[in-house]
Amino acid sequence: MKRIIFIFTFLSLIWSVYSIEEILIDFNDIRDTTIDFSKFTVADWPPEQLKYMNVDLHPSKWVVFVNSSSFNVESRNRTYPFLAKVKIMSPIESEVLAVRAFLPQKYANSNITIKTPFEIPSFYMSPHKEDDYMGTMFLNKGVVRNVGIMRKLSVFMCGNNFNYTLYVRIKDQRGVERDIYIGYINFTGWQTRAWTNPDYDNQLILKDMYKKTRPYYPDEYPYIKLVGFIINRIDTEVTGNFVTMIKEVTVEFDEEFVDIRSSSGEDLIPSVMTEEKIFGIYQEELMKRATAEMENVNVFLYHQWENKMKMDVPYR
Repeated sequence: MKRIIFIFTFLSLIWSVYSIEEILIDFNDIRDTTIDFSKFTVADWPPEQLKYMNVDLHPSKWVVFVNSSSFNVESRNRTYPFLAKVKIMSPIESEVLAVRAFLPQKYANSNITIKTPFEIPSFYMSPHKEDDYMGTMFLNKGVVRNVGIMRKLSVFMCGNNFNYTLYVRIKDQRGVERDIYIGYINFTGWQTRAWTNPDYDNQLILKDMYKKTRPYYPDEYPYIKLVGFIINRIDTEVTGNFVTMIKEVTVEFDEEFVDIRSSSGEDLIPSVMTEEKIFGIYQEELMKRATAEMENVNVFLYHQWENKMKMDVPYR
């Protein structure tokens, strides 16, 4: 009995401290992210219109705007994203998200919001992969799965010595959005700025307590996805033109499910991955989510496109 308790405690310890780092998004690697929603039309559109019924994560498609009190004709015309190709500590060019914004002069706080072109689906079957029933199209292109507790969130970006602050907005599997404070971007050149979880130890304790009240297998399958970036300026800082470039966002986290094998071959407590190979419940649920989320995203994007066409606003 003591041996079983010891093994269980040892496994729990390994489960808690094991962590990995993955790319949440890399703007130099966002190919094959096109969503074609032309099949979800409810009107008889001509072929020349159908070819425009698609959207992807290309930097020029991202949405950038300033807060309402800073919005005017000048800020509207001078606030936009675009693709830039730069050499970052290498002779090889990399593609990055470049952002220009304009904040009119005023003695009040203001902010710049940088949003994804659409809500990135956590599960979407890739047309470029055969039998992609796990919906992996946006993995590491806005989505990271199997996230237990986040240890660190890092942004590799180019600063221009603006004394502004940067936040990264993410959403989890429960639909909860969080603005992660990365810090000040008052530096020049390419640097990595990171948030380190200050409540990590306490969250480990809470996680262990939570797991004792939940089924070991199956339980919910966790993930996070990128919603966008927020850049804040306080009232005493400079206004006018602002520019920055973002290369990538990475996340370091404890995996929720870890495949732990005994060196002696004993399997007193089968790992979650072992049970998943036997029962396949997570795969079954992911397939259902992928199908449902694909349809919801496609329909939403079509209606969004249709409304913009009615207002005679170019879709970009």
